[in-house]
Order: sequence, then structure tokens, then C-alpha cells
Amino acid sequence: MIDQLLINSAENIRIKEKIMKIISNHHVRDLLWWYELTDQEKNDQDWVLSNDNDPDEFQFFRYKGSIYPLCDFLRYPSVWGGSLPDDFKDWDSYMSDSFFSGILIKFPDPDDWDNDNGIIVGWYYS
Repeated sequence: MIDQLLINSAENIRIKEKIMKIISNHHVRDLLWWYELTDQEKNDQDWVLSNDNDPDEFQFFRYKGSIYPLCDFLRYPSVWGGSLPDDFKDWDSYMSDSFFSGILIKFPDPDDWDNDNGIIVGWYYS
């Protein structure tokens, strides 16, 4: 979040304002299985083949020219506790790609995490 720091030199008071922007066209994107990925995408996700993983158990989605594994997004509320930040209350999960930005996901049917009905993706930044 962008912290705009205003300092009143006479009183040395600090005021912080946080601004979060979320961008999404809210179109449903296809969830993909391993066999639906291109050879290049499979090479980029070669970790799937390590540790005796079955690649057919992983789902992915394409967003902004990249491929994302669905397993990189933690379900909320999680079994370990915790919840989504207030700014993300309309979304099901997120993955940070920096301190200030990341990817948000939500399912058309929020109770259906094992679906083939697609996914809605957004991008947040501050």
C-alpha cells in the first residue's frame, strides 16, 4: 500500500494514508490441467515433476502472459487460521508477487474449489 507520509515540521506529526487498487475485468478464465499446457509452460513449471508428484493433479490458469498454479493460492479461511486482508474481502485468495502487488482469485461458485468452472483473476497494487 502506498504510504503517503506527511510531516508537520512544527509538531512532527505523521499521517499515513493507504491506497489499494484492484484491477479485474471479472471475466471467467479457464482452469487448465497439465496436459493442456504448452511445452514451454510445462518447462516453466517443471517443479511439478519433482518429488514424485502426479502432474495430472495440478490445475493452472493463464493471466497476463504467465501461467499460475492454483496450488500457490491459499484458501481462506485457511485450516491454519487467518483471513484475507480487508481490501480483499470480495476475493477468495491472493498471491503476492512483491510487497506492493500481487494476483487475486475468486471462483464463480465460492464453495467449489475443486471445479472446472473457471476462475476470476485480478491484480492488486498500491
